[in-house]
This record gives sequence, C-alpha cells and structure tokens, in this order.
Amino acid sequence: MPLLTTPGDVAEYSYLQIRCRPRPLRAVKLLGYEAVYSHTADDYDCLLCRGVRGETGLATLVHHSDVVARNDLVVASICPYFFGKNPGHVIVVPTEHFENLYVMPARYLHACVDVAQTVALAMKEAYGAAGITLRQNNEPAGGQTAFHFHLHVYPRYPDDGFEEHPGEYLVEPAERAGWAQRLRESYRPLDESTAVR
Repeated sequence: MPLLTTPGDVAEYSYLQIRCRPRPLRAVKLLGYEAVYSHTADDYDCLLCRGVRGETGLATLVHHSDVVARNDLVVASICPYFFGKNPGHVIVVPTEHFENLYVMPARYLHACVDVAQTVALAMKEAYGAAGITLRQNNEPAGGQTAFHFHLHVYPRYPDDGFEEHPGEYLVEPAERAGWAQRLRESYRPLDESTAVR
C-alpha cells in the first residue's frame, strides 16, 4: 500500500518538494579544489535533518520504527522508498547536515561506512541477501534528490534486475517496521558506539 493515499497527502508532499527545491549553484574552494557543491537555498528545509531530530510522519517520511542503528555521528534506518525486488534497503545519514561528499568531514564519512558495513552483514543474515550494493549520489547530475549526504545499502539477489533501475515506491511505516526489526535482531555493532539507543 503506498504511503500517499489521499489527494491531501499528495498535495502536502508536492508542497514539500516545491519548498525544498534547490537553489542556483555556488562555488567554494575545498582542499585546494574550486568546487561547485551547494544546490540548496540558505533556508533549505532538510527533511533528513528533521528525521534525524526525531520528527516523524509525512513531512519527513521517517518513522521511529525505521531506525536500525544510531550513534552520535550517524543514523541508519529503513528507507521509506523500496526499490524494485530489493525491499528493506537502508540509508545511513550523518546526524549533522552536510550536503554531499565534498563537504563531509572524514570522521562522519568513516562513521557512515562503519555502520554501512555492519548493516550489510546484518542484511546478509536477516534477509538472506546474496550480495550488497552501496550507492551514494552527489549533485542533481549524480542523481542526488535529498540534499543531505546519505549512503544507501541495498540487499542484492541473483537476477534481481537492480541494474535495470526498477522503480522506487513509497511504503507504509508499518511494513517498514518489520524490515527494521529483522535487521535490529541481526545487527551487531563494531563497538558499543554504534549500538541502537
């Protein structure tokens, strides 16, 4: 059952998408490179930041039961969008706002990869995944649609059609909760700093 079920839901979601429309590019010098990196307005209402802060519902598409792991630097949760024949994929998000890879401090990036590794191992156990794909998009030309760094962790299966780019679809929080619970049961953090709190 799709999450957007009434005309009011669709109108509200469309409003959020318009309100969060990116702004013209701005360039900065990073690590000696002239980098074009920012696609957001100064008053960008980041839905991922709102989710990290604990806001739930249609405005963030996040629900408390989606969380698989959390520490001071990152949150890993079931993505509200399922992808083709690969349901239950996870997004790993830094707890601070960084638009993309270019501006991400190393300690947050390392924390994202550490948690992605343990989520991947949990997926293999909990879902019986035959493999794992990590995906991280930067800038609109790179496929980024939410302008807060996030790393996707997809469970993979033989002949799952993933490379053919199957469609994404919104899933109700109640259905996502089952996937998150399966992962939480199999999730073993590298150390206590990545345990669910």
